[in-house]
Amino acid sequence: MIEPGHPPRSCARGAEKTAAWRSMALQSELQKHGISFEELDRPPHDPLLYPAIRCCRAFICPNSDKALQVANRPGRAAAVAAGVRGLVQSARQAKEDWEKERVLAQSTRLEDPLPVTLVIDCVRSTQNVVSLLETCATAGVAEVIYCGITPAICCSRAAQRSLRKLLLDKSGALQENGGPATDACRGLPQLNQGAKSARWRVGSSRTGLLIAVMGTMTRGLRQPLPSTLWVTPTDRDADKVRSALKQFGAAAAAADAGDAEPRLCVRPLAWMPDELGWRVDIPKTVLRKDAQFKPLHEMLIEHTAKGTINRMEEVSMLPVVLLDVQAGHRCLDTCASPGSKTAQMLVQLAKANFEKWGRGLESISGEAKQRCLRFLNGRIDYSADEGCVVANEISTDRAGMLVHQIARHQSLYPLVIFTSHDARYFPSLRDEGGQEVLFDRILCDVMCSSDGTLRKSPHLWREWTPKLGLELHASQLAVALRALRLLRIGGRLVYSTCSLSPVEDEAVVAEILRTGCAELKEARQMLAPLKTAPGLRKWKVAHPSKRHTFSNFAEAQAAGAKLAQGVFPPEESTSASAQLPRCVRILPHHNDTGGFFIAVFEKTADLPRRKKEEEDRLVGYDSDVDSDGEEAERRRQLRKLEEAVEAGRSEQERQKAESRRERARKSGSLSREIVRYEPLGESPEQAAALRCFYGLHDSFPEELFFSRRHLELDATGELVQTHWGEASQLIFLANAAARLLRLGTAEGAKRKLRVIAGGLRVFEK
Repeated sequence: MIEPGHPPRSCARGAEKTAAWRSMALQSELQKHGISFEELDRPPHDPLLYPAIRCCRAFICPNSDKALQVANRPGRAAAVAAGVRGLVQSARQAKEDWEKERVLAQSTRLEDPLPVTLVIDCVRSTQNVVSLLETCATAGVAEVIYCGITPAICCSRAAQRSLRKLLLDKSGALQENGGPATDACRGLPQLNQGAKSARWRVGSSRTGLLIAVMGTMTRGLRQPLPSTLWVTPTDRDADKVRSALKQFGAAAAAADAGDAEPRLCVRPLAWMPDELGWRVDIPKTVLRKDAQFKPLHEMLIEHTAKGTINRMEEVSMLPVVLLDVQAGHRCLDTCASPGSKTAQMLVQLAKANFEKWGRGLESISGEAKQRCLRFLNGRIDYSADEGCVVANEISTDRAGMLVHQIARHQSLYPLVIFTSHDARYFPSLRDEGGQEVLFDRILCDVMCSSDGTLRKSPHLWREWTPKLGLELHASQLAVALRALRLLRIGGRLVYSTCSLSPVEDEAVVAEILRTGCAELKEARQMLAPLKTAPGLRKWKVAHPSKRHTFSNFAEAQAAGAKLAQGVFPPEESTSASAQLPRCVRILPHHNDTGGFFIAVFEKTADLPRRKKEEEDRLVGYDSDVDSDGEEAERRRQLRKLEEAVEAGRSEQERQKAESRRERARKSGSLSREIVRYEPLGESPEQAAALRCFYGLHDSFPEELFFSRRHLELDATGELVQTHWGEASQLIFLANAAARLLRLGTAEGAKRKLRVIAGGLRVFEK
């Protein structure tokens, strides 16, 4: 009973002396029941006979002294043989039943699928889903749609086991690769072998959104996300890197010349100008071990560290491209972390500045200018009004990651300021004349439920619910309206999410359009030849806790659902509804990317101040109207955490609540000012010492230099007023960034900027 090539299990002491006797005794008893001993002992074994084989092995070769004593009892061989007989009979009966079902399925198979569509909506039980699919496979239905909160069968092991049985035994055929189905979803379109394949669609009928047709979406979601990158055009090695990528692209095409399905891909992104974006889709094993492509791997590592190459998902590059940053623009990134889009904005601003002003090289021409460009590439002439980028992140911890991401572009550091504010309450700055300082370009890549990132975050299949989008809608709208308030008339605002839920996408856009202060720009044509889909005009909204969907606000009110009016689609006759198709939807199977949503606004009028009756629906904050909004939110959260500590039912719960409270006091939206910037002109002694020590010229621009002081927090999270830190660093900022910093940190500022970092460090004690 031991398979060749496999060592026997360890037997108890003395068992080897009687193993042969027990084997002969068991063989004799099995023959009485009409069971061939060789049927169980000869490999390869039928998987259905595994229980019988394990039973025989346990009797012949016990693995303990106690089991050996039981096996040597008189009559034990007959008892084991009777048990094995029952297991073998069950296996034979199961095999006969499966064969009958297979023959029946083949005899009843139709040449064409039935004109029937089955919608499996909000069926929680995976077993019920599999049972329905088995029925569809036998009946030969034309189309199956599973949607809503129906479990994704490709993520359920139980469903995979059931579907493996279904695909192998119900259809009576193997998969196209010649083996049994090992991936449940891969075999779904081939359920009816020899007939026209059924169509499979995954969707979300609770929102009225169909994500894919004919299994294209499901097949795309199972594939790993391709690697993409963009090249920093202002870096001195940019041309060198692009040339190298072209060479590797030709090598990859030559290596795949004889393959039906190319597996190596190094090509520029067609929609991105100047070949700045690239897709590098090469397996890691090839990239690291193949002698031909190992230099590519080393180049990617080297130039990523330098900042020449920036790894970024393809769809994440789109918002900044649509933002269209020009020379001298003041830009704001409301939710900047982890910083890839901020870096893209910063580089785009530097590139536009160079194209407009030439970095102060107008007086040089010919060959001398070309030599200077080689060394000045990536550097800026800060004498002009070259604009700036304000990168805001609510969490101080994530802001650290943001600063680290931009650190690779140190030559552009004078153009950027890092702040930590709740984007819903970002402060308004006013100049010396009392006029509000507005931004030319604002990016709102807001927090979302991230269901468009299923390819790189498969766990979202199990965790996503419609409630997530409903909870985030109000915050997303508040951030977008606050950004619209801070935008100048004629400026551009880009609203984007990595979610495909209309509640987080078109519903927010419709609310912004209802203000009458902005209009949507047609953005799909700007991204050609990228395949995109228009925005939705109609969708359904799911109940946050029940299995109901509503088409409009009146239905939700009648059912007693607590849903905001703004999450529902606008009336078709309104201007907001007519503009929604101008939004950009990118589905994962369109371009082999992740899912994404983008809307491009142009501000046409100032946002009206809030009225009392609109407070619940429109939350466009203004610094004059709600100057203490962020502080009020901070205190509200602290009170909530204090109540959680008091309400703790056990010591463990209280300790956890206290820990959350302490972390909240010192980080995130509850953080306080930890760095203070002061103009160098306010410290004449320090300025004079610098001039003397370094021999600085009288034209040295003191107004562009700031001293940075580190502050401390006490146990309650408040500033320690008795310690102001030591000004040990001098920071250089460009003209526009320095002006914003002065206005945002001046003593007379109504709300001060909470600055985390910014500028280029040039002097340090």
